[in-house]
Amino acid sequence: MKNPNIKIKVVVQAKKENVPGWPHINFDYLKETEKVMECVKAGNSETEFDVIKYTAVAEAEADYQADLKKYSGVLVLEMTNWIGLDAFYARKSIDGIPCVIADVPFCGSGSTLSGASPMVRNEKLPVPIIASSNYNDIARGAKLLAVNEKLKNTTILVVKNSVQMDEQKAAMEKWGCKFINRTAAELIKIFDSVPLEKAEKTANYWKESALGVIEPNDADILESAKLYHAIKALKEECSADAVTIDCLGLSYHNDYGNNKHMYPCLSYYQMCNDGEIGVCEADINSTISSIIILYLTGRYGFVSDPVVDTSSDEITYAHCVACRKLFGCDDLRTCSFIYAAMPKISKAHQFK
Repeated sequence: MKNPNIKIKVVVQAKKENVPGWPHINFDYLKETEKVMECVKAGNSETEFDVIKYTAVAEAEADYQADLKKYSGVLVLEMTNWIGLDAFYARKSIDGIPCVIADVPFCGSGSTLSGASPMVRNEKLPVPIIASSNYNDIARGAKLLAVNEKLKNTTILVVKNSVQMDEQKAAMEKWGCKFINRTAAELIKIFDSVPLEKAEKTANYWKESALGVIEPNDADILESAKLYHAIKALKEECSADAVTIDCLGLSYHNDYGNNKHMYPCLSYYQMCNDGEIGVCEADINSTISSIIILYLTGRYGFVSDPVVDTSSDEITYAHCVACRKLFGCDDLRTCSFIYAAMPKISKAHQFK
């Protein structure tokens, strides 16, 4: 399904008819563009594309103000040399429309190597450059533009008793995402209303799915299941796309009350399996990084304090978030797991 908020302009840099130039006079730009776009569209099913062929910068300049209101990004296909469209869009991207430049091999390689590449590097422009005969790589470049726009429509729920004004302001200015702040009291109110049988069903599912339970007792897992349903309810109430909780601070300082030490690790584990994002410690940077990775790859990362042991070739993830479906929530491959305080992932880890 197309996302109406994401529309990308594909600019084909071309020579006029009967004008010599790379790759040769009267090159069939339409035919090659169709090959590129077949891959680009297949890799970006949510995105709408408009393909425009320009033979001069003046044409691009004439359309640019209207494009600012219309497009989430510009993908420049270098299909010939020395027109200057790459430089035009790259420099405009600083405070205008985000841009990706793609060198179509043997077509615009001269412009890319001697023009666009040193310009982007020397002027520190925020522009990726792709040079590949595998047009799926160009598709991934187009996805960067789509993700950039998608972030502007992303809402993050933060559960913490104080608002991180500086971090959230910086993230909003950089990425355009929005934040909704809630307190421990608001979360615990929902927690207390979760039906016991609903939490028991989830807790039993977790225990039956695991290879074993080493350290947590039934009460620990049941409490985690209640917390999971409370987080889900608050997230849905806020129409949030991701959630991050000050899990350590709220527990250490008894902000939940009654000496509750509740940690959302299992909640996040389940959310990741279901295609959602939960990140620990009200960590804004890690939350945004997790969102970007998911939007780009469809896979989930780890948020952890890793301990590396080269003698055993193991990495111990002391906490916080691990996903069973490492290849994405729609992939049938899953990772086996055990409930313990410090689960290990190593070279011997098994997938099924």
